[in-house]
Amino acid sequence: MDKLFTAVPLMSDAALDGIVSDLALGDKPVILCNNRLLYLDGDYNVSEFYSPDNGKRIAAISITGDNLYSFETDGISTYYIEVNKSDAQAVVLEDNKIAYKAVAYEDNIVAAYNDGLSVYDLDGQKLFTQATRGLAADIITANGKIFVLIQTGASPVLYHLDIERKSLMEITALPSFTITSAIYCGNDTYDLLFQSDADIYGVKINSRECVLIADMMQSDIDPVSITLIASVNSGSFVCFVADSSNISRIYELTDSSIVQNDEQVLTLALFNNDLSGDLMVSVSEWNRANPGYRIEIVKYSSDTGLYQYTGSNSFGNGYDKFILDITAGKIPDIIDVSILPVENLSRKGLFEDLYDYIDRDSELSRNDFYSGVLKAAEIDGHLYHTLSGFMLVTAYGKANIVDGISEMGFAEVVGAFEKSGMRSFYSVSARNFLMSLFSPVFANEFIDWDTGVCNFDTAMFAQYLTILQKFPANDIDGNSNAGLSECFLTQSYIDNVQLFSSENPIWQSDAAITGIPTMGGARNFIIGSGPQLAISSACSDKDKAWDFVRTLFAEEYQRNRYTVRLMSNKNAEQTIFTKTLNFRTDDEKKLYQNRYDKITDILDSDDLKFIRTDHSLYDIIVEEALAYLAGSKTAEDTAAVIQSRVSMYVAERR
Repeated sequence: MDKLFTAVPLMSDAALDGIVSDLALGDKPVILCNNRLLYLDGDYNVSEFYSPDNGKRIAAISITGDNLYSFETDGISTYYIEVNKSDAQAVVLEDNKIAYKAVAYEDNIVAAYNDGLSVYDLDGQKLFTQATRGLAADIITANGKIFVLIQTGASPVLYHLDIERKSLMEITALPSFTITSAIYCGNDTYDLLFQSDADIYGVKINSRECVLIADMMQSDIDPVSITLIASVNSGSFVCFVADSSNISRIYELTDSSIVQNDEQVLTLALFNNDLSGDLMVSVSEWNRANPGYRIEIVKYSSDTGLYQYTGSNSFGNGYDKFILDITAGKIPDIIDVSILPVENLSRKGLFEDLYDYIDRDSELSRNDFYSGVLKAAEIDGHLYHTLSGFMLVTAYGKANIVDGISEMGFAEVVGAFEKSGMRSFYSVSARNFLMSLFSPVFANEFIDWDTGVCNFDTAMFAQYLTILQKFPANDIDGNSNAGLSECFLTQSYIDNVQLFSSENPIWQSDAAITGIPTMGGARNFIIGSGPQLAISSACSDKDKAWDFVRTLFAEEYQRNRYTVRLMSNKNAEQTIFTKTLNFRTDDEKKLYQNRYDKITDILDSDDLKFIRTDHSLYDIIVEEALAYLAGSKTAEDTAAVIQSRVSMYVAERR
């Protein structure tokens, strides 16, 4: 996308107190802001003229003919009122159901509920209901028709609601999204506009085209802060933008220029359209602060608009496109490697060692981070990507029973369990342990990526397959006392400092944290959260790329963005933890500090291991091991098949 958009403020008065959540276009445009309706005049001045009574909340507004409808809820039922009539009274549209979106059009009202759509006449009499195959997330009228955006997960589809035929007809699938999606009225070129995160698409109904027409990442406002968009013409948009304090302003975003030849572009590669709100804000802020430079997002997505793990030993064609670009020498400057086989790619010399940049940085140093976390993220002694937020995965058991198992191998731990008299060996089912830990943890211990030699067809790997039979058929709740009382070992996820003040059984006086058994003794694991950015060895300006990438290591970034995850920057983590001690008694502070110290000791230890993503590799192991658990193969036969399939996979990727 080579268009840049300049934001021009349009409001002549003070900003709006609240988020603008809906817009109705008539002779006088009406906006819904903080449960108030406001007229918007030609100079973008606003004047409040209506707010609901009796504590109702406005869910949506719509104009048909000369009538302005407000659709409201009291938390139990849905109502509507013609607010431009002086004597109008609220009418019940639906008892005991809450509509989250509704429109009035010609002689009908269409409302969206959790269980589908309902169509009414203008007197509120229900005509029919229409089930949907997903959430009816948005409704809009255009070209004399009613269109509905239906979402199943992150996959939106546009439908036409034919009231006469009482049916929904699919128009087209729309690009997938991560954070937000919505449909808006079109302009002189497109019937509708569709927002998928920072991208704005134009939709042509007759031809079923969906064309990317604007990338709000190339504007000088944060795309994540845009709450509503209206088209002015084919080249500009009116955007309602809310800041972190929920103060809204109105801007016109106008196509201002083509990228100038003297502007240096750094490309940032993403692989599942996972342009998180935090990353959007960071890119936008960096672009504004660095005139002459611009980070441009390159999305390696599948044909359906989403990088997909297909579940059939394939990364999907987004990854294939990436490999083709590398082969052709078109290597992005910065790469989010969070879902890539980074160990394999790093051994091809694709990434810079970020230790070199940290050691030269005037503000950051290795001492700012938990040493064990950085070491776990290393590959062959090098740090190839950022790590901001993460979860710690460990295990615990009754202290008097699991004493000493941290030094035992997997088979010895199972032997200790059999002597313990405990009912279950582990709290996680064989299937879930296989998919979440066994495959990523044990797989690389049987692969030498330098030589391509695999050792799955050994008695040791077959033995570990047989150990899976010791796991329960179903998960046992590790957050309840059942975990500690029934399980030899209970798996636990520690993901934020709030857990230190919880009543989780891991903190009980008779519990001991052991780590998770592996071949060489118990280990603790970390799972990365959020983007993990690497600088490519072919980057056009490595120092400038580091200037952006270092943002994810910085205390301020982690402190503000990762309050629901553990953080690699210990200064950020300590600040957040200290805040949780406010208003606590001295005894509570001492207790929580003791728990915090236990975990930070683990994070500074050498026994941490990073769980990386190589879905294609793990899929091979999971598929064959599940067949073994179902009884269709012996452990030895399963190990031999895994050996053959993984050896072929490794050979193809070396």
